Amino acid sequence: MSVKSLNRWRIWQKGLVMICVPLASELIFVSLLFLMLLQAQEEIRVEQHTRDLIKETSDLLSAYVNAVTGAVAYRVTRTEADEKLFADSIDGIGRTLNSIDYLTKDDPSEQKQMAEIVHKMNSTLNDCRQIMKRTTPDGLAGLVDLQKTVTKLGTKGNHSVESIDQFLLAQEDIERGGPEVRGRARERIQFVVMAGIALNVFITIFLALYFSTEISGRIKTLIENSLRFPASKPLLPMLQGSDELSDFDHTFRATVVRIKEAESFKNQLVGVISHELRTPLTSISAIISLVLAAGKEELEPSVIERLEKVDSNVSEVMSLVNDLLDIERMEAGKFPLRYQTVKVSLLLESSVKPASKAAEDKQIMLVIQSYEGNLEIDTDQMSKALTKMILHCLEHSNSSGTIKLEAHERNETVLITLSSDRLPSENPSEQMQMFDKLRSLKYSTEARFSDKLGLALCRAIVTQHGGSVGVDAENNGYWIKLPKLHEATRERKTG
Repeated sequence: MSVKSLNRWRIWQKGLVMICVPLASELIFVSLLFLMLLQAQEEIRVEQHTRDLIKETSDLLSAYVNAVTGAVAYRVTRTEADEKLFADSIDGIGRTLNSIDYLTKDDPSEQKQMAEIVHKMNSTLNDCRQIMKRTTPDGLAGLVDLQKTVTKLGTKGNHSVESIDQFLLAQEDIERGGPEVRGRARERIQFVVMAGIALNVFITIFLALYFSTEISGRIKTLIENSLRFPASKPLLPMLQGSDELSDFDHTFRATVVRIKEAESFKNQLVGVISHELRTPLTSISAIISLVLAAGKEELEPSVIERLEKVDSNVSEVMSLVNDLLDIERMEAGKFPLRYQTVKVSLLLESSVKPASKAAEDKQIMLVIQSYEGNLEIDTDQMSKALTKMILHCLEHSNSSGTIKLEAHERNETVLITLSSDRLPSENPSEQMQMFDKLRSLKYSTEARFSDKLGLALCRAIVTQHGGSVGVDAENNGYWIKLPKLHEATRERKTG
Protein backbone atom coordinates (compact mmCIF):
# COMPACT_ATOMS: atom_id res chain seq x y z
CA MET A 1 0.00 0.00 0.00
CA SER A 2 1.53 3.30 -1.11
CA VAL A 3 1.77 6.46 0.99
CA LYS A 4 -0.36 8.34 -1.54
CA SER A 5 -3.22 5.87 -1.16
CA LEU A 6 -2.96 6.11 2.63
CA ASN A 7 -3.13 9.90 2.45
CA ARG A 8 -6.54 9.54 0.85
CA TRP A 9 -7.84 7.84 3.97
CA ARG A 10 -9.58 9.92 6.60
CA ILE A 11 -8.08 9.91 10.08
CA TRP A 12 -11.05 7.94 11.45
CA GLN A 13 -10.41 5.28 8.79
CA LYS A 14 -6.75 5.02 9.83
CA GLY A 15 -7.83 4.73 13.45
CA LEU A 16 -10.30 1.99 12.49
CA VAL A 17 -7.50 0.07 10.77
CA MET A 18 -5.31 0.41 13.87
CA ILE A 19 -8.11 -1.14 15.93
CA CYS A 20 -9.52 -3.74 13.51
CA VAL A 21 -6.29 -5.31 12.21
CA PRO A 22 -4.92 -6.27 15.67
CA LEU A 23 -8.44 -7.34 16.66
CA ALA A 24 -8.73 -9.56 13.56
CA SER A 25 -5.34 -11.15 14.24
CA GLU A 26 -6.39 -11.66 17.85
CA LEU A 27 -9.61 -13.38 16.73
CA ILE A 28 -7.68 -15.66 14.36
CA PHE A 29 -5.24 -16.50 17.15
CA VAL A 30 -8.06 -17.21 19.63
CA SER A 31 -9.87 -19.37 17.05
CA LEU A 32 -6.71 -21.39 16.37
CA LEU A 33 -6.11 -21.76 20.08
CA PHE A 34 -9.71 -22.89 20.58
CA LEU A 35 -9.34 -25.56 17.88
CA MET A 36 -6.15 -26.82 19.49
CA LEU A 37 -7.87 -27.00 22.87
CA LEU A 38 -10.70 -29.00 21.30
CA GLN A 39 -8.11 -31.33 19.80
CA ALA A 40 -6.42 -31.73 23.18
CA GLN A 41 -9.77 -32.49 24.79
CA GLU A 42 -10.45 -35.09 22.09
CA GLU A 43 -7.08 -36.72 22.76
CA ILE A 44 -7.86 -36.85 26.48
CA ARG A 45 -11.27 -38.39 25.68
CA VAL A 46 -9.66 -41.02 23.45
CA GLU A 47 -7.15 -41.88 26.19
CA GLN A 48 -9.93 -42.28 28.77
CA HIS A 49 -11.94 -44.33 26.29
CA THR A 50 -8.94 -46.61 25.73
CA ARG A 51 -8.45 -47.12 29.47
CA ASP A 52 -12.14 -48.00 29.91
CA LEU A 53 -12.07 -50.35 26.95
CA ILE A 54 -8.94 -52.11 28.27
CA LYS A 55 -10.61 -52.60 31.65
CA GLU A 56 -13.83 -54.02 30.15
CA THR A 57 -11.91 -56.25 27.72
CA SER A 58 -9.79 -57.60 30.58
CA ASP A 59 -12.97 -58.32 32.51
CA LEU A 60 -14.37 -60.05 29.40
CA LEU A 61 -11.26 -62.23 29.07
CA SER A 62 -11.40 -63.15 32.76
CA ALA A 63 -15.11 -64.05 32.57
CA TYR A 64 -14.55 -66.07 29.37
CA VAL A 65 -11.70 -68.09 30.92
CA ASN A 66 -13.80 -68.74 34.03
CA ALA A 67 -16.73 -69.88 31.86
CA VAL A 68 -14.58 -72.39 29.92
CA THR A 69 -12.93 -73.56 33.15
CA GLY A 70 -16.33 -73.98 34.84
CA ALA A 71 -17.70 -75.96 31.86
CA VAL A 72 -14.74 -78.37 31.81
CA ALA A 73 -14.79 -78.77 35.59
CA TYR A 74 -18.56 -79.44 35.57
CA ARG A 75 -18.08 -82.18 32.92
CA VAL A 76 -15.72 -83.90 35.32
CA THR A 77 -17.22 -83.18 38.73
CA ARG A 78 -20.88 -82.52 38.01
CA THR A 79 -21.01 -80.22 41.02
CA GLU A 80 -23.33 -77.28 41.46
CA ALA A 81 -20.37 -74.96 42.24
CA ASP A 82 -18.85 -75.55 38.82
CA GLU A 83 -22.23 -75.15 37.17
CA LYS A 84 -22.78 -71.90 39.07
CA LEU A 85 -19.30 -70.71 38.08
CA PHE A 86 -20.20 -71.24 34.43
CA ALA A 87 -23.56 -69.50 34.80
CA ASP A 88 -22.08 -66.48 36.67
CA SER A 89 -19.32 -66.18 34.08
CA ILE A 90 -21.90 -66.18 31.27
CA ASP A 91 -23.77 -63.36 33.07
CA GLY A 92 -20.52 -61.45 33.52
CA ILE A 93 -19.70 -61.86 29.84
CA GLY A 94 -23.15 -60.45 28.93
CA ARG A 95 -22.74 -57.37 31.19
CA THR A 96 -19.22 -56.77 29.95
CA LEU A 97 -20.27 -57.05 26.31
CA ASN A 98 -23.03 -54.46 26.94
CA SER A 99 -20.43 -52.05 28.35
CA ILE A 100 -18.09 -52.73 25.44
CA ASP A 101 -20.93 -52.17 22.94
CA TYR A 102 -21.59 -48.78 24.57
CA LEU A 103 -17.91 -47.83 24.46
CA THR A 104 -17.42 -48.87 20.82
CA LYS A 105 -20.69 -47.47 19.42
CA ASP A 106 -18.91 -44.53 17.72
CA ASP A 107 -15.99 -46.57 16.30
CA PRO A 108 -16.90 -49.01 13.48
CA SER A 109 -13.39 -50.51 13.50
CA GLU A 110 -13.61 -51.44 17.18
CA GLN A 111 -17.14 -52.76 16.68
CA LYS A 112 -15.90 -55.03 13.88
CA GLN A 113 -13.04 -56.39 16.00
CA MET A 114 -15.35 -57.04 18.93
CA ALA A 115 -17.89 -58.76 16.65
CA GLU A 116 -15.19 -61.22 15.52
CA ILE A 117 -14.15 -61.84 19.13
CA VAL A 118 -17.77 -62.36 20.24
CA HIS A 119 -18.37 -64.76 17.35
CA LYS A 120 -15.44 -66.93 18.37
CA MET A 121 -16.44 -66.74 22.04
CA ASN A 122 -20.04 -67.74 21.29
CA SER A 123 -18.83 -70.73 19.29
CA THR A 124 -16.67 -71.86 22.19
CA LEU A 125 -19.39 -71.19 24.78
CA ASN A 126 -21.92 -73.17 22.71
CA ASP A 127 -19.49 -76.10 22.73
CA CYS A 128 -19.17 -75.66 26.50
CA ARG A 129 -22.95 -75.89 26.87
CA GLN A 130 -23.02 -79.09 24.74
CA ILE A 131 -20.23 -80.63 26.80
CA MET A 132 -22.02 -79.86 30.04
CA LYS A 133 -25.14 -81.67 28.78
CA ARG A 134 -23.30 -84.81 27.74
CA THR A 135 -22.55 -87.64 30.15
CA THR A 136 -19.07 -89.00 30.54
CA PRO A 137 -18.59 -92.77 29.77
CA ASP A 138 -16.99 -94.93 32.43
CA GLY A 139 -13.51 -96.29 32.24
CA LEU A 140 -10.94 -95.67 29.59
CA ALA A 141 -13.49 -94.53 27.02
CA GLY A 142 -14.57 -91.72 29.36
CA LEU A 143 -11.02 -90.50 29.80
CA VAL A 144 -10.41 -90.52 26.06
CA ASP A 145 -13.64 -88.60 25.45
CA LEU A 146 -12.77 -86.07 28.16
CA GLN A 147 -9.32 -85.54 26.61
CA LYS A 148 -10.82 -84.92 23.20
CA THR A 149 -13.33 -82.49 24.66
CA VAL A 150 -10.67 -80.52 26.56
CA THR A 151 -8.41 -80.41 23.50
CA LYS A 152 -11.23 -79.13 21.30
CA LEU A 153 -12.25 -76.47 23.81
CA GLY A 154 -8.61 -75.48 24.36
CA THR A 155 -8.07 -74.97 20.64
CA LYS A 156 -11.19 -72.82 20.22
CA GLY A 157 -10.57 -71.01 23.50
CA ASN A 158 -7.00 -70.18 22.46
CA HIS A 159 -8.28 -68.57 19.24
CA SER A 160 -10.68 -66.42 21.22
CA VAL A 161 -8.05 -65.51 23.79
CA GLU A 162 -5.56 -64.62 21.08
CA SER A 163 -8.11 -62.31 19.45
CA ILE A 164 -8.83 -60.67 22.80
CA ASP A 165 -5.10 -60.34 23.52
CA GLN A 166 -4.49 -58.68 20.15
CA PHE A 167 -7.30 -56.25 20.83
CA LEU A 168 -5.87 -55.50 24.29
CA LEU A 169 -2.36 -54.99 22.90
CA ALA A 170 -3.67 -52.48 20.36
CA GLN A 171 -5.53 -50.53 23.06
CA GLU A 172 -2.49 -50.62 25.36
CA ASP A 173 -0.32 -49.18 22.58
CA ILE A 174 -2.80 -46.31 22.27
CA GLU A 175 -2.74 -45.79 26.03
CA ARG A 176 1.07 -45.76 26.16
CA GLY A 177 1.16 -43.09 23.46
CA GLY A 178 -1.23 -40.85 25.40
CA PRO A 179 1.33 -38.91 27.51
CA GLU A 180 3.49 -38.30 24.46
CA VAL A 181 0.50 -37.02 22.49
CA ARG A 182 -0.52 -34.76 25.39
CA GLY A 183 3.03 -33.42 25.64
CA ARG A 184 3.11 -32.55 21.94
CA ALA A 185 -0.31 -30.90 22.28
CA ARG A 186 0.93 -28.78 25.21
CA GLU A 187 4.00 -27.76 23.22
CA ARG A 188 1.85 -26.78 20.24
CA ILE A 189 -0.48 -24.75 22.42
CA GLN A 190 2.44 -22.97 24.14
CA PHE A 191 4.01 -22.19 20.76
CA VAL A 192 0.75 -20.86 19.34
CA VAL A 193 0.13 -18.72 22.45
CA MET A 194 3.62 -17.16 22.37
CA ALA A 195 3.58 -16.72 18.59
CA GLY A 196 0.09 -15.19 18.69
CA ILE A 197 1.01 -12.73 21.42
CA ALA A 198 4.25 -11.75 19.68
CA LEU A 199 2.53 -11.35 16.31
CA ASN A 200 -0.30 -9.31 17.78
CA VAL A 201 2.13 -7.02 19.64
CA PHE A 202 4.23 -6.61 16.49
CA ILE A 203 1.20 -5.74 14.34
CA THR A 204 -0.09 -3.26 16.92
CA ILE A 205 3.29 -1.53 17.35
CA PHE A 206 3.91 -1.48 13.59
CA LEU A 207 0.54 0.07 12.79
CA ALA A 208 0.81 2.56 15.66
CA LEU A 209 4.30 3.67 14.61
CA TYR A 210 3.43 3.74 10.91
CA PHE A 211 0.27 5.80 11.23
CA SER A 212 1.54 8.01 14.07
CA THR A 213 4.74 8.78 12.15
CA GLU A 214 2.78 9.53 9.00
CA ILE A 215 0.24 11.70 10.83
CA SER A 216 2.82 13.43 13.05
CA GLY A 217 4.94 14.26 9.99
CA ARG A 218 1.98 15.94 8.35
CA ILE A 219 1.12 17.77 11.58
CA LYS A 220 4.73 19.01 11.81
CA THR A 221 4.37 20.41 8.30
CA LEU A 222 1.25 22.29 9.37
CA ILE A 223 2.98 23.64 12.49
CA GLU A 224 6.05 24.67 10.49
CA ASN A 225 3.84 26.50 7.98
CA SER A 226 2.02 28.27 10.80
CA LEU A 227 5.44 29.53 12.03
CA ARG A 228 6.72 30.39 8.57
CA PHE A 229 3.76 32.56 7.62
CA PRO A 230 4.18 35.19 10.39
CA ALA A 231 7.92 35.24 9.64
CA SER A 232 7.19 35.90 5.94
CA LYS A 233 9.02 32.72 4.92
CA PRO A 234 7.87 30.54 1.99
CA LEU A 235 5.51 27.75 3.01
CA LEU A 236 6.45 24.08 2.72
CA PRO A 237 4.93 22.04 -0.16
CA MET A 238 1.20 21.37 0.03
CA LEU A 239 0.11 18.18 1.77
CA GLN A 240 -1.11 15.52 -0.63
CA GLY A 241 -4.21 13.43 -0.05
CA SER A 242 -7.79 13.99 1.02
CA ASP A 243 -7.74 13.45 4.77
CA GLU A 244 -8.59 16.01 7.44
CA LEU A 245 -5.01 17.29 7.62
CA SER A 246 -4.96 17.92 3.87
CA ASP A 247 -8.28 19.75 4.17
CA PHE A 248 -6.84 21.85 6.98
CA ASP A 249 -3.71 22.58 4.92
CA HIS A 250 -5.82 23.70 1.95
CA THR A 251 -7.95 25.90 4.23
CA PHE A 252 -4.83 27.35 5.86
CA ARG A 253 -3.26 28.18 2.50
CA ALA A 254 -6.48 29.76 1.27
CA THR A 255 -6.57 31.83 4.48
CA VAL A 256 -2.93 32.85 3.96
CA VAL A 257 -3.76 34.02 0.43
CA ARG A 258 -6.72 36.05 1.70
CA ILE A 259 -4.63 37.55 4.52
CA LYS A 260 -1.88 38.52 2.09
CA GLU A 261 -4.43 40.05 -0.25
CA ALA A 262 -5.97 41.98 2.64
CA GLU A 263 -2.50 43.05 3.85
CA SER A 264 -1.58 44.19 0.36
CA PHE A 265 -4.83 46.11 0.02
CA LYS A 266 -4.33 47.65 3.48
CA ASN A 267 -0.79 48.74 2.62
CA GLN A 268 -1.93 50.20 -0.67
CA LEU A 269 -4.78 52.01 1.06
CA VAL A 270 -2.51 53.39 3.79
CA GLY A 271 0.02 54.48 1.19
CA VAL A 272 -2.60 56.21 -0.94
CA ILE A 273 -4.19 57.94 2.04
CA SER A 274 -0.79 59.01 3.39
CA HIS A 275 0.30 60.48 0.06
CA GLU A 276 -3.08 62.12 -0.47
CA LEU A 277 -2.91 63.69 2.99
CA ARG A 278 0.65 64.85 2.72
CA THR A 279 0.08 67.41 -0.07
CA PRO A 280 -2.89 69.27 1.48
CA LEU A 281 -1.31 69.20 4.92
CA THR A 282 1.88 70.74 3.55
CA SER A 283 -0.19 73.45 1.87
CA ILE A 284 -2.20 74.10 5.05
CA SER A 285 0.96 74.34 7.12
CA ALA A 286 2.56 76.73 4.65
CA ILE A 287 -0.51 79.00 4.53
CA ILE A 288 -0.77 79.12 8.32
CA SER A 289 2.94 79.98 8.58
CA LEU A 290 2.50 82.80 6.05
CA VAL A 291 -0.56 84.17 7.85
CA LEU A 292 1.21 84.10 11.20
CA ALA A 293 4.33 85.71 9.75
CA ALA A 294 2.53 88.44 7.78
CA GLY A 295 -0.43 89.34 9.96
CA LYS A 296 0.68 88.62 13.47
CA GLU A 297 0.41 92.29 14.49
CA GLU A 298 -3.01 92.73 12.90
CA LEU A 299 -4.63 89.56 14.23
CA GLU A 300 -6.27 89.27 17.61
CA PRO A 301 -4.44 87.18 20.20
CA SER A 302 -7.25 84.59 20.31
CA VAL A 303 -7.03 84.10 16.51
CA ILE A 304 -3.25 83.78 16.68
CA GLU A 305 -3.61 81.20 19.47
CA ARG A 306 -6.06 79.17 17.38
CA LEU A 307 -3.85 79.34 14.31
CA GLU A 308 -0.82 78.21 16.31
CA LYS A 309 -2.85 75.31 17.71
CA VAL A 310 -3.96 74.36 14.21
CA ASP A 311 -0.36 74.58 12.99
CA SER A 312 0.75 72.35 15.88
CA ASN A 313 -1.94 69.79 15.06
CA VAL A 314 -1.05 69.87 11.38
CA SER A 315 2.62 69.31 12.24
CA GLU A 316 1.65 66.37 14.43
CA VAL A 317 -0.47 64.84 11.66
CA MET A 318 2.39 65.45 9.20
CA SER A 319 4.74 63.62 11.56
CA LEU A 320 2.26 60.79 11.82
CA VAL A 321 1.97 60.56 8.03
CA ASN A 322 5.76 60.66 7.60
CA ASP A 323 6.16 57.88 10.17
CA LEU A 324 3.54 55.81 8.38
CA LEU A 325 5.26 56.28 5.02
CA ASP A 326 8.63 55.38 6.54
CA ILE A 327 7.13 52.19 7.99
CA GLU A 328 5.64 51.25 4.60
CA ARG A 329 8.96 51.86 2.85
CA MET A 330 10.84 49.80 5.44
CA GLU A 331 8.39 46.89 5.25
CA ALA A 332 8.66 47.01 1.44
CA GLY A 333 12.48 47.03 1.66
CA LYS A 334 12.72 50.40 -0.07
CA PHE A 335 14.25 52.33 2.81
CA PRO A 336 18.08 52.24 2.54
CA LEU A 337 20.07 52.36 5.77
CA ARG A 338 23.36 54.20 6.08
CA TYR A 339 25.47 52.07 8.40
CA GLN A 340 28.23 53.56 10.48
CA THR A 341 30.10 52.66 13.62
CA VAL A 342 28.98 54.51 16.76
CA LYS A 343 29.62 54.20 20.47
CA VAL A 344 26.69 52.64 22.30
CA SER A 345 26.82 55.32 25.01
CA LEU A 346 26.65 58.14 22.41
CA LEU A 347 23.67 56.43 20.75
CA LEU A 348 21.77 56.36 24.05
CA GLU A 349 22.63 59.97 24.82
CA SER A 350 21.50 61.19 21.39
CA SER A 351 18.24 59.26 21.85
CA VAL A 352 17.47 60.81 25.22
CA LYS A 353 17.99 64.47 24.21
CA PRO A 354 14.80 64.89 22.11
CA ALA A 355 12.74 63.55 25.02
CA SER A 356 14.37 65.69 27.75
CA LYS A 357 11.78 68.48 27.58
CA ALA A 358 8.87 66.06 27.84
CA ALA A 359 10.55 64.28 30.76
CA GLU A 360 11.13 67.60 32.49
CA ASP A 361 7.46 68.53 32.15
CA LYS A 362 6.43 65.27 33.85
CA GLN A 363 9.22 65.47 36.45
CA ILE A 364 10.63 62.16 35.27
CA MET A 365 14.36 61.48 35.45
CA LEU A 366 16.00 59.82 32.45
CA VAL A 367 18.92 57.59 33.50
CA ILE A 368 21.45 56.11 31.07
CA GLN A 369 23.62 53.09 31.86
CA SER A 370 25.82 51.70 29.10
CA TYR A 371 28.98 49.71 28.46
CA GLU A 372 31.93 50.99 26.44
CA GLY A 373 31.53 49.39 23.06
CA ASN A 374 30.69 50.08 19.44
CA LEU A 375 27.67 49.27 17.33
CA GLU A 376 27.36 49.22 13.54
CA ILE A 377 23.97 50.80 12.70
CA ASP A 378 22.21 53.66 10.94
CA THR A 379 22.68 56.13 13.76
CA ASP A 380 19.91 58.54 12.79
CA GLN A 381 17.27 55.87 12.36
CA MET A 382 18.21 53.88 15.48
CA SER A 383 18.33 57.09 17.52
CA LYS A 384 14.83 57.90 16.22
CA ALA A 385 13.65 54.41 17.21
CA LEU A 386 14.93 54.73 20.76
CA THR A 387 13.50 58.25 21.05
CA LYS A 388 10.09 56.99 19.96
CA MET A 389 10.23 54.27 22.60
CA ILE A 390 11.26 56.76 25.31
CA LEU A 391 8.44 59.14 24.31
CA HIS A 392 5.98 56.26 24.48
CA CYS A 393 7.10 55.42 28.02
CA LEU A 394 6.87 59.10 28.99
CA GLU A 395 3.36 59.32 27.60
CA HIS A 396 2.14 56.34 29.62
CA SER A 397 4.18 56.88 32.82
CA ASN A 398 2.90 58.65 35.90
CA SER A 399 4.65 61.84 37.08
CA SER A 400 7.72 61.95 39.33
CA GLY A 401 9.43 58.75 38.40
CA THR A 402 12.51 57.33 36.70
CA ILE A 403 12.98 55.87 33.23
CA LYS A 404 16.16 53.84 32.87
CA LEU A 405 17.82 53.19 29.51
CA GLU A 406 20.47 50.44 29.72
CA ALA A 407 22.72 48.66 27.20
CA HIS A 408 24.41 45.28 27.74
CA GLU A 409 26.67 43.19 25.54
CA ARG A 410 25.40 39.66 24.79
CA ASN A 411 27.97 37.75 22.70
CA GLU A 412 27.52 39.13 19.17
CA THR A 413 24.46 41.21 20.08
CA VAL A 414 23.61 44.30 22.10
CA LEU A 415 20.59 44.26 24.42
CA ILE A 416 19.02 47.66 25.10
CA THR A 417 16.35 47.76 27.82
CA LEU A 418 13.95 50.56 28.75
CA SER A 419 12.19 50.34 32.10
CA SER A 420 10.05 52.70 34.16
CA ASP A 421 9.08 52.55 37.81
CA ARG A 422 5.99 54.64 37.05
CA LEU A 423 4.69 52.73 34.03
CA PRO A 424 1.35 51.01 34.81
CA SER A 425 1.43 47.23 34.50
CA GLU A 426 -0.43 45.95 31.44
CA ASN A 427 -1.06 42.65 29.72
CA PRO A 428 2.13 41.81 27.69
CA SER A 429 0.01 40.60 24.74
CA GLU A 430 -1.82 43.95 24.66
CA GLN A 431 1.48 45.84 24.94
CA MET A 432 2.87 43.87 21.98
CA GLN A 433 -0.09 45.05 19.91
CA MET A 434 1.25 48.60 20.25
CA PHE A 435 4.08 47.59 17.90
CA ASP A 436 1.52 47.14 15.10
CA LYS A 437 1.16 50.27 12.97
CA LEU A 438 -2.65 50.21 12.94
CA ARG A 439 -3.37 48.83 16.39
CA SER A 440 -1.01 51.36 17.95
CA LEU A 441 -3.40 54.14 16.91
CA LYS A 442 -6.08 52.51 19.05
CA TYR A 443 -3.86 52.64 22.15
CA SER A 444 -2.58 56.21 21.52
CA THR A 445 -5.76 58.18 20.79
CA GLU A 446 -5.04 60.64 23.63
CA ALA A 447 -1.28 60.94 23.16
CA ARG A 448 0.21 64.32 24.02
CA PHE A 449 3.35 63.74 21.97
CA SER A 450 3.84 63.00 18.30
CA ASP A 451 4.50 59.30 18.80
CA LYS A 452 1.20 57.64 17.93
CA LEU A 453 3.16 55.29 15.64
CA GLY A 454 6.26 55.39 17.83
CA LEU A 455 6.53 51.71 18.72
CA ALA A 456 5.47 50.58 15.24
CA LEU A 457 8.19 52.73 13.67
CA CYS A 458 10.65 51.53 16.32
CA ARG A 459 9.99 47.89 15.45
CA ALA A 460 10.26 48.59 11.70
CA ILE A 461 13.67 50.26 12.15
CA VAL A 462 14.97 47.52 14.49
CA THR A 463 13.68 44.75 12.20
CA GLN A 464 15.41 46.31 9.19
CA HIS A 465 18.64 46.25 11.21
CA GLY A 466 18.18 42.50 11.70
CA GLY A 467 17.13 42.90 15.34
CA SER A 468 14.02 42.26 17.40
CA VAL A 469 11.86 44.05 19.97
CA GLY A 470 9.66 42.85 22.78
CA VAL A 471 7.94 43.57 26.08
CA ASP A 472 9.88 43.18 29.33
CA ALA A 473 6.97 42.35 31.63
CA GLU A 474 9.25 41.55 34.56
CA ASN A 475 10.90 45.00 34.60
CA ASN A 476 7.84 46.87 33.33
CA GLY A 477 9.30 48.07 30.04
CA TYR A 478 10.64 47.07 26.63
CA TRP A 479 13.79 45.59 25.12
CA ILE A 480 15.66 45.83 21.81
CA LYS A 481 18.18 43.25 20.62
CA LEU A 482 20.57 44.29 17.82
CA PRO A 483 23.51 42.57 16.09
CA LYS A 484 26.75 44.41 16.86
CA LEU A 485 27.93 44.23 13.25
CA HIS A 486 26.21 44.73 9.92
CA GLU A 487 25.53 41.50 8.06
CA ALA A 488 28.08 42.32 5.33
CA THR A 489 30.74 42.96 7.99
CA ARG A 490 29.95 39.66 9.71
CA GLU A 491 30.25 37.79 6.41
CA ARG A 492 33.63 39.38 5.67
CA LYS A 493 34.93 38.38 9.11
CA THR A 494 33.63 34.83 8.94
CA GLY A 495 34.83 34.52 5.33
